[in-house]
Amino acid sequence: MEDYLYPSNRVSEGVTIRSSTMYEQYFDGRKPSENQVIQAIKRGLSRGHVQFEISWGENMVTLEKGRAGVNQWSGWGWIKNISGSDLADQFNREGV
Repeated sequence: MEDYLYPSNRVSEGVTIRSSTMYEQYFDGRKPSENQVIQAIKRGLSRGHVQFEISWGENMVTLEKGRAGVNQWSGWGWIKNISGSDLADQFNREGV
């Protein structure tokens, strides 16, 4: 069984899911902008993560790089009008 580590701050990089680490960020207060969500994902990506869970209240977007093919993004979930699927499509177009 894997160990699950949750640091006291709101960004978690130690959660192990199926042999890769998931980057998680929780936004408190106001709804995050699409730019804030993208910056959180890019921050995790720069640290070598390929799975991302960004949440605000009970709303969440989840993205994975490489699940649908090499360097291909897939995403699901919503934070208000921010769609995980739309973010994945954008990252695929931009070659992120």
